[in-house]
Amino acid sequence: MCYRNAVTKLGSNIPIPIDIRLISATNVSIYDMANQQNYRRDLIYRLNTIEITLPPLRERDGDISLLAQTFAKTYANKYHKNALEFESKAMSKLIKYDYPGNIRELQHTIERAVIMSEDNVIKEKDISFSDLEKSDRKSQIFDASLNLGDVEKSAIERVIEKHNGNISKAAQELGLTRSSLYRRLGKHNM
Repeated sequence: MCYRNAVTKLGSNIPIPIDIRLISATNVSIYDMANQQNYRRDLIYRLNTIEITLPPLRERDGDISLLAQTFAKTYANKYHKNALEFESKAMSKLIKYDYPGNIRELQHTIERAVIMSEDNVIKEKDISFSDLEKSDRKSQIFDASLNLGDVEKSAIERVIEKHNGNISKAAQELGLTRSSLYRRLGKHNM
């Protein structure tokens, strides 16, 4: 029997019928890769029935606000913070930025802003963009001031200072239990 869509396990000769839709993404042109012999042409013909070209984020500034709010909600949950809103200046700063790192850069920027926010509002000062994309060296990683561990340490220091050393209040603002905050203090040798 011949199946329209079937796979055959390696080492077997019995086809298994399947009903799938395969969706894949790339950030480079598969046609250019095929011309440079870095991608098999036959795979293009087998896989590329419908092609959707999505412009970079800098060309879709209408999407930035929605994506930023979605990421803020996700990271507020992750870091046990209350729902966050964006100050209008903060959102304006996000919309005006060029995003050479595309959506992943926006996502990283929002995660950092959620960590740095001191209350339920993400302010313009909480938004900082990475120098990674501006670097000429492709292998450069974030400098220490943008390292997530350093950002966490800095946020803990700021909150503890804000509450004059009151660990209970600091833990509550950070969305942590006292014991979790003590573990993080130990982790950062504070």
